[in-house]
Amino acid sequence: MLDLKTIKYLLTILDRKNLSRAADDLHLTQSALTKRIHQLEEQLDVQLLSRQSHGVEPTFYGDIVGKHAQKIQTYVEDMQRELSAAKEGRLGILNLGVGVRWQNNHLIGVIAALLKESHGLHIKITGGLHNNLMELLRKGEVDMVLGSFVTDDPRGNVVSLPMFTTRICVVARKKHPLARKKPTDLAQLLEYSWILPYPHYPTRTQLYSIFSEHNLPPPEPDVETESTILTFSLLRAANFLTLASDCRLQLLDNKDLSIIEFPEDVPEIRCAINHLKDRELSPAATVFKRELEGMFDRQ
Repeated sequence: MLDLKTIKYLLTILDRKNLSRAADDLHLTQSALTKRIHQLEEQLDVQLLSRQSHGVEPTFYGDIVGKHAQKIQTYVEDMQRELSAAKEGRLGILNLGVGVRWQNNHLIGVIAALLKESHGLHIKITGGLHNNLMELLRKGEVDMVLGSFVTDDPRGNVVSLPMFTTRICVVARKKHPLARKKPTDLAQLLEYSWILPYPHYPTRTQLYSIFSEHNLPPPEPDVETESTILTFSLLRAANFLTLASDCRLQLLDNKDLSIIEFPEDVPEIRCAINHLKDRELSPAATVFKRELEGMFDRQ
């Protein structure tokens, strides 16, 4: 039977054109190599090699078999390279659901590192609210969700690995009065105009909870938008206040904006990698998860 090992033996002989040197390269005795080629000739019912004074040459049939053997070896090598790349997470499609709190330098660093090492990996990123992304996870439309730590999981099917904590904070331009003088109580924040995301956004819900806990009405926004770019542009233009989570990372390229600390303690938000127990992660997703965990472990 023409197996991969015999193909390797034949191609080595055709390359070296000498049974003794081919046997040395293959770490075989010459008699063992000769026996293997004779068995192949019997199976194919043709003579493959012709002995010459200087060594061996392929016969007409040997050229045909050698040509196809080379193709088979190339296909096998390509398959092995592709399998190796897949196992290392350098091949395939990685579907990520990414919440706003995860759109930071940690995620960017891991994605950049993976893509630098791979030319066959395609990453699809879907942004949105945590609950919407978790629904996509359950439908199988994303491999994992980088969002909030999951505490409400009636089916017990979510693996939620906490990675970091963050707090919401107030952001304004450096010229804002509160940027120069820290507010001493929450009521002072109600004296200014606000830009807020829509009511269903978790950050706005948490903001309203903070004010409610202190028996204060929540701030009513003058502008409502989902656009971070538009929000920050308006902040630079006028004395608005807005919210940001993990804002120290978001503001690295916004030196003209200031973080205004809440005068009251604000609960931390746990952010986690979420995937399903009953759905095996692809090799690409497994490597991505490992690299992301490693980045936080190194901090």
